[in-house]
Amino acid sequence: MLSPSGSPRVLVLGFGALGALYSFLLSRGGARVYAVARSNAETVKNEGINIHSQKLGKHSSYRPLDVFASAEEARTKVENYDYVLCTVKICPEQRATGKWIKEFLPSGKGKLRPELPTVVFVENGIGIEEEPYQTLCQGDEPVASTIISCCAWLGATLVDKGKTVDHGALERLEMGLYPYREAGEDEESPQSWRVTKLHAFAETFKAGGGGSVVIVGDVQVKRWVKLLWNAAWGGLTTLARQTVSEMLQEDNLDISADLVRKIMMEVVSVARACGYGEDQLPSSSVDEVFDLTYSQAPRFLKDGKKPNLKEDFKPSLLVDLEAQRPMELSPIIGNVILKARQHNVNVPRLEVIYAALRPSQMQFVHQAAARA
Repeated sequence: MLSPSGSPRVLVLGFGALGALYSFLLSRGGARVYAVARSNAETVKNEGINIHSQKLGKHSSYRPLDVFASAEEARTKVENYDYVLCTVKICPEQRATGKWIKEFLPSGKGKLRPELPTVVFVENGIGIEEEPYQTLCQGDEPVASTIISCCAWLGATLVDKGKTVDHGALERLEMGLYPYREAGEDEESPQSWRVTKLHAFAETFKAGGGGSVVIVGDVQVKRWVKLLWNAAWGGLTTLARQTVSEMLQEDNLDISADLVRKIMMEVVSVARACGYGEDQLPSSSVDEVFDLTYSQAPRFLKDGKKPNLKEDFKPSLLVDLEAQRPMELSPIIGNVILKARQHNVNVPRLEVIYAALRPSQMQFVHQAAARA
């Protein structure tokens, strides 16, 4: 159920590069966007944020309708939200995601589930939705209606001391309901109100210029596909402390590419053990995700063609590592290892990445707790 004005009210949790870019698109699509931006709330309020995008053009001083610096402001200044877009990285070592989101939401007392806000996740990894779903959407007094789970394919970073979003040409968003079917729903499709909420969000996003929107059935398949890139290219570049472009240089390409493909095959072997067969996760997915980056190596770019990949692009794992912030290590690497062990699948390369990054992860988690 949308607000009386017909314009969806969207609360964005996290106003980094992805949160700011998607807020901009949703605003252009007609949504009333509010944002939580704790560290840079005043800057965003007073100056806005610039969008510099190869796909969307240049736009100066974008501002949401309001910017909140605390959960209390978000919970009390707006009566109700239609959607809560969560772009904050999921880090279970630091906090339970659902319990944290709940702090920002008004009480659901006396309301039917379809009247409650829908939580939209645009985070990486697998195994990220169950705890928020149980905490927010289930129980005697839910505060959210359902979950839309998304996989974002784009390269965007904050530059100019956080005042500008630098975005390339790639922008694709795959989305679906979590769970695809709830207990008691029709075997073929979810309840109509859940589907309506999914399509309404997608249409608003597309109306704002986010043209590459794909609605899927079982979004977990797409999460496994995205994980191929995040765990392999993302994991290796983070371990090497190098940009993706550096790994593609002629001196490094063959060694990097060989290991990346082997890591991807480890991810596929775990997905197979979890029940995702060739019909759902075809082996060709490895080639497609691998080539998405491999094809941008200078070796293959002829006649002065420029790569789609920005030269200084770093995966989010590496960005957080260098900034000494908690990383999405569990969703991208750790949860895959847990599932591998449950099914007796060997994943030695993933285990090396996890073991090497885990000490830094816990150091950052403890530092963040001390600052809180």
